[in-house]
Amino acid sequence: MGTTTRHAAPGYERSNVSAKVLDGRRPAAAIRTDRVATPAARGSNPGLGTVAVGDDPGSRAYVAGKHRGCEQAPIAFIRREPAADATQQQVETVIDGLTADPARTGYTVQLPRGVGADTEHPLYPHLSGDVR
Repeated sequence: MGTTTRHAAPGYERSNVSAKVLDGRRPAAAIRTDRVATPAARGSNPGLGTVAVGDDPGSRAYVAGKHRGCEQAPIAFIRREPAADATQQQVETVIDGLTADPARTGYTVQLPRGVGADTEHPLYPHLSGDVR
């Protein structure tokens, strides 16, 4: 058997440059600490409300990630999980409850689009993302 010679792709030349591994954990931790320390210094305690309507695995994973981030920061979180067959009115009642809760400074709503939702409602375009 013969030997195989590897060549660089056209326009790229081989070099002996070494890669440097970057660790983003320390800077990320500092950013999370600062995000919490700044509001706390102003006398405010951040709190995230989450509303996950139904059992969509993607929505569940997204909300679980938000909760992990809150625990690491630390930021208080309030979880609400209406059933997949919740009516528009029921979901709005949950959102109204979060809006009135002084522990909540922001919230996110995960709603399966088109499932039990009034698409003409002014809030509808915002229900699948972060709402503040």
